[in-house]
Amino acid sequence: MKQYSVYTRYGSKHIAKLINEDTIHFYCDKNTSYCSVMNNESGDIAAFDPEGGPFIALWETPQQAIHPDLPNREIKEIQIGKGYYILSLKEGNKEEPIKRKPKVKQQKLLKPGSRVV
Repeated sequence: MKQYSVYTRYGSKHIAKLINEDTIHFYCDKNTSYCSVMNNESGDIAAFDPEGGPFIALWETPQQAIHPDLPNREIKEIQIGKGYYILSLKEGNKEEPIKRKPKVKQQKLLKPGSRVV
């Protein structure tokens, strides 16, 4: 079982444990105040968003949303365990790998008082 540290934009540390190739347990930092959970029409969990991120949803892959060393397969189900979230992954298809999100280049910030022409 491998364990990955996931840091939020506020410096909190979440833990993602790769239980097996099809299951990940995601532990939110106990010092965070909240974790938003979004449900779909049938009442199932569609996504969750711990304070400071990362946003994790059914259409994401753990490699894109959580950590680059996790599997690159779509999340098919999210459940709540005792103190953690259980992410179940779709079966692997080696013929059609999921593409990574494009990297966004850093934008140049304008200095105070400058104008865009």
